[in-house]
Amino acid sequence: MYCKTCGADNPDGAKVCEKCGASLTEMEYDDKELDEVEYTGFFKRAAAYIVDMLVIGVADYIVALILGKGSPYIAITTVIILAYFAIMESSKFQGSLGKMLLKIKVTDENGNRLSILRAGARYIALDIFTILGSIVTIVQGKSAVVNPNDISQVMKSLTDLPHMIEYIGIIYGIVVFISILSSEYKQGIHDKIVKSYVVNK
Repeated sequence: MYCKTCGADNPDGAKVCEKCGASLTEMEYDDKELDEVEYTGFFKRAAAYIVDMLVIGVADYIVALILGKGSPYIAITTVIILAYFAIMESSKFQGSLGKMLLKIKVTDENGNRLSILRAGARYIALDIFTILGSIVTIVQGKSAVVNPNDISQVMKSLTDLPHMIEYIGIIYGIVVFISILSSEYKQGIHDKIVKSYVVNK
């Protein structure tokens, strides 16, 4: 929990800033303030995510040129993406480059920026099935490519663990989409897990 007075990071649930002594409870949103905050909808968040994927794509391309497309590539790109969102969304900018461009930010329940661990947990909760798929692929040492025009390959992929995780991830993504559209504060499942909000600046 960050102090708005001095910017120090305090443990979650702290009542007083450990550095400057300012009250942290006064910084929490009350019900009226929550209603006044302009929460960011799905499509604006999706646009920001697309921008982020373009940025990450550059790093992905460089790593692929250096290492090829094997297990080290998968491991390093997974870590890069996690670090990117964790660092950017816990920084003073409170958002990735895509969010900065779209003028939106991520906050905690008190309107402050997230800690780096909380921001990392938020990304993991969002992209958990992609991460799990990457881990399984690394362990198995290969990633089979399925030809969508070959019914036998498609059917076989339904019992292949990496592809099963991928399909579950697609369903999970749809659930996240629905949760953002239906939530009072436009929170995805990952936001609710770590108690974060995405708001317009």
